[in-house]
Amino acid sequence: MASETVAAALLVSSRWLSYVGGVVAIGACGFRFVVLPTAARCLPVERLAGRASLIGLAGGMLLLLASLGRLYAQTYSIFGLDETVTTDLLRTVAFETRWGDGWSWQFVAAVACVVAFSSTLGAPRLGWPAAGAAAVAVCAANPLTGHAMANTRPWQPVLLQGLHLAGAGLWVGTLAVVSAVSIWPTLDDDDGDRSPPPPWERVAVLVNAFSPLALAGAGLLVMTGGATTWLYLEDFALLATTAYGRALLVKLGLFLGVASLGAYNWQRLRPRLGASDATAPLVRSASVELVLAAAVLVATAVFVGLPMPSH
Repeated sequence: MASETVAAALLVSSRWLSYVGGVVAIGACGFRFVVLPTAARCLPVERLAGRASLIGLAGGMLLLLASLGRLYAQTYSIFGLDETVTTDLLRTVAFETRWGDGWSWQFVAAVACVVAFSSTLGAPRLGWPAAGAAAVAVCAANPLTGHAMANTRPWQPVLLQGLHLAGAGLWVGTLAVVSAVSIWPTLDDDDGDRSPPPPWERVAVLVNAFSPLALAGAGLLVMTGGATTWLYLEDFALLATTAYGRALLVKLGLFLGVASLGAYNWQRLRPRLGASDATAPLVRSASVELVLAAAVLVATAVFVGLPMPSH
C-alpha cells in the first residue's frame, strides 16, 4: 500500500508540475503578443519582453523536467512496485506503450519550448514566433496521455482539452507573468528619451492591457470545460457517486474561487489603479488568485488519473 501511495504521489506531482510549466509558458506568449503591444506607447517593451522571455524559459524548463518526471513516475507505477526502475524499463514505457506514444510528443513539445524561449533572449524576432508555435504544440500534445485517448472519437476531447489548457494559460498564466513583472525591481533605466513611469502607473497599464485577454481566456476555459464534462459524463448524478465526479466537483469549487477573485479584481480593484495606494490590494488579491489557481491544477492532476465513470 505504501508503494502504491508513492506511485500515485509521483504521478500527481509530475502532472501538476507539467501543468504549471505549460500554463506559464503559454502565459509568457500571451503577455508578449497581446499585453505588450497594447502597453507599447508608455512602457519599455523590449525590457519587459526580455523579462517575459526569462519567465517563459522557466516555464519551459519546468515543463521539460516534469515530462521526465512523468516518465519515471509512469514507469514506477507500472514496474517499480516490484523492481527497480532501470533505463531499459524507462525505454520500454517511452517507446513501446500507447502512453509512451503520447508522452513522446509531449517531450518534443517541452524541448521545443525550452529551445524557443532560449532563442528569444538572443534573437527575439525569430524566437518569439517560435515560442508561440511551441506553446501551441504544448496545448496539442497535453491531452495525448489522458482520458481523451480512451474516447471513441479522440479528436474531440483532444481538441477540447488542448483549448482548455490554452484558456488556462492565457488567463492564469498571463496573470502570473503580469504579476511577476509588476513586482519586479523597478525599471530604473531610461527607455530612449522616456523615463520609466512610477510602479503604480506601470501596473495600471499592464492590468488594463491584460483584462480583455483574461476575459477571453476565462471564457474559453469555461466553454471547453463544460463541453468536456458533457462529453465524458453520461449521467450528472455520477458527480456525487464516483471518485472521478467528486474530484471534478472539488476542481469546480476551487475554480469558482479563482473566478470570483478575478471578477472582484476586474470590477472593484482595477478601476482604482493609477494611484500609489491602489496597487498593493490588487497585488495581494492577484496572489491569492494564483494560489487558488495552483490548487485547481492540483485537483486536475488528481482527477485526470482516476478512471472515468463510464469506463
